[in-house]
Amino acid sequence: MPMATVAPAALASIAGALTYGLLSLTTGGDIAPDWTLGIACGAGGLLGGYLGARL
Repeated sequence: MPMATVAPAALASIAGALTYGLLSLTTGGDIAPDWTLGIACGAGGLLGGYLGARL
């Protein structure tokens, strides 16, 4: 897939996580992302993508 096709989705994902992180610092209530789950899913996605490409 061309990088121009993939880059907008990756940037939107990063921007969304940063926005929720900033909102959790400035707003009352529990709106922060579950960082442990997010990092675990991201690592699984990276590993799965790498293994899928290798196979």
